[in-house]
Amino acid sequence: MDSKTLHEIAIAQQTDNILANVHTWMTLGKRPTWEEIAHLGADVKVYWAKWDQLLLKDGVIYRRWTHATKSEEEIRKLILPKEYHAEVFKMLHEDTTCGHLGFTRTLKRFQDRFYWAGYTDDIRLWCAQCSRCQEGGNQSRKPKAPLKQSKVGAILERVALDILGPLPVSSTGNKYILVIVDYFSRWTEAFALANIEAETITHLLNSLFADTAFHGKCIHFKVDNSSRQFSNRCASTWTLTRAEPHHITHRAMVW
Repeated sequence: MDSKTLHEIAIAQQTDNILANVHTWMTLGKRPTWEEIAHLGADVKVYWAKWDQLLLKDGVIYRRWTHATKSEEEIRKLILPKEYHAEVFKMLHEDTTCGHLGFTRTLKRFQDRFYWAGYTDDIRLWCAQCSRCQEGGNQSRKPKAPLKQSKVGAILERVALDILGPLPVSSTGNKYILVIVDYFSRWTEAFALANIEAETITHLLNSLFADTAFHGKCIHFKVDNSSRQFSNRCASTWTLTRAEPHHITHRAMVW
């Protein structure tokens, strides 16, 4: 949606089967009578009922909404034409940085920015039909291992690793981010990677830790979903703990 101009959004609203009616009302600055809209669909009548909350600015229709938990702050929520619904859902639910949040948290992401008649039911349906969410939901019904507290007593005694990606390729050819967090100090570092081959990650870890400053230290790595190839390559130098998917027994350090 960030790539859409106000003009493009205005045109999409004006050509939408439902919002075209609303756009005409707002342009004329006059709310129609019930008799004039009684023959129209339920969604059109939702906008008619919210007439006092609608705003036309730069040719684009917004819904004015007062945020009850933010000092009565008024925000403007873009009323989305139907052709943008699926695109925005993917942006706020399926994007790499979103993590396929559940219905409640996905709805919260929508509520602060967008609106259309019946959007709550649409989001609930989309989340229910999302294959990734269903896979995660099935796993969550299995008995969970209890969380354990990881006890450490010194810097770099235990380090957590996780990888984010694939992301859009950068100008330097990188599309992954390796995040490293020290359990004791909570110091965090992030590194851009072109790939997540075991050799690439092992080389990075060796360049970071295999020097005289850490000679004799026992560094214990907590690695989520690490490949066996990666574990084998590092085993001769580092102590690794491999976390199996959906069976995490320690509180996550990298989100």
